[in-house]
Amino acid sequence: MANQKEVASATKENKSVEITPAENVEVVSTVHQGEEMTDLARILNDSSDENLDNSKKAYSLNSEYLALKIPGENFKGVFIGFGNCTVNDQNTGEQRVLDAVRFVRNAKSYIHAGANLVSTFRRSNLQVGSKVSITYKGDDKNVKLFEVEVLM
Repeated sequence: MANQKEVASATKENKSVEITPAENVEVVSTVHQGEEMTDLARILNDSSDENLDNSKKAYSLNSEYLALKIPGENFKGVFIGFGNCTVNDQNTGEQRVLDAVRFVRNAKSYIHAGANLVSTFRRSNLQVGSKVSITYKGDDKNVKLFEVEVLM
């Protein structure tokens, strides 16, 4: 690696990456982007054709919407935090971004943006990685009701 002809450097203020030719320069082994620090050597190794061609799918970043519609219907998964979900407003047709809660089960990601369920998880301060069981209890006017249980 000491023979590399380029050194990557980044500035924290503008978050840009500058590639400059280097002669007899100590190799920089990390790239800083904002508050993140990434191991450049690992990234370069991971980006090789051989490494990528031999890699196996671990997890999809695409999420399926978790829609529990029948009272008593249940979902079990692992809580992986919060995100956003873009939906079309049924009255105006405009797109809105909603706060959402995220789960994973069998390496598949699920998301739910119902205000009541999201609020339940926000209030709980549940740790990411917790196993949960969610049971749809029915509607109370326009509010979907859920029973949320932490699993061990």
